[in-house]
Amino acid sequence: MRASIVVLTYNHLEDGTRPCLESIFRNTSAEDFELIVVDNSSKDGTPDYLNELKKLHSNVKVILNENNKGYAGGNNDGIKVAKGDFIILLNNDTLVTPGWLDRLLHPFSKDPSIGLVGPITNSAGNEQMVIIPNLVESNHEKLSEEYVSKNKDYYFETEKLGFFCVAISRKVIDKIGILDEQFGIGMFEDDDYCLRAKRAGFKLVVDEGCFIYHKGSLSFKKMAEEEYREIFRKNREYFTRKH
Repeated sequence: MRASIVVLTYNHLEDGTRPCLESIFRNTSAEDFELIVVDNSSKDGTPDYLNELKKLHSNVKVILNENNKGYAGGNNDGIKVAKGDFIILLNNDTLVTPGWLDRLLHPFSKDPSIGLVGPITNSAGNEQMVIIPNLVESNHEKLSEEYVSKNKDYYFETEKLGFFCVAISRKVIDKIGILDEQFGIGMFEDDDYCLRAKRAGFKLVVDEGCFIYHKGSLSFKKMAEEEYREIFRKNREYFTRKH
């Protein structure tokens, strides 16, 4: 199996999960991937939708958690059953573009020391974000294609990748393990994993030849500011103690 795509869901069926998964099937050759969808106890009909999706596609696995196990816990459930040489963690607030899988995995074939690859996007907190004039959700495939076609085969090394979409080589997981579930509901587990990978000798790169549309965190946007700040503070302290 070439790639295992792990998508974690928690509600947001219509504004997140359904369009995300539809973009995967529309823009990815079925023989190239398995799709593992892990649901963290959604209450909006997501489990029923996923069970129907599994009936339609032989390359779909569905894991339905009784409780919300957080970002790391949910994704780890998917990683543990993944059979691919590369594991792609993909948020359900994203839309993939035509040819995205070949493009995202391309750097791995150029340098065996590359452990993680991330795409460019319209929304990120690091150098993965690019400004493409007039780009919106309705035209992102057309306008991003003009950009990435000019940057085919170009990638650069970085210190940290956003985990809205990240491809991880199997050899990285074999060496450093899975995500740290001590980060709970989420935040800083991506920083932690990137640092662990770099310390183990792997390179992290941004692939400018692959664009993924990112709507922005649907779950955290609905969280009360005080609750968000407390999770951020707690996880930052844990990250600092750990490293």
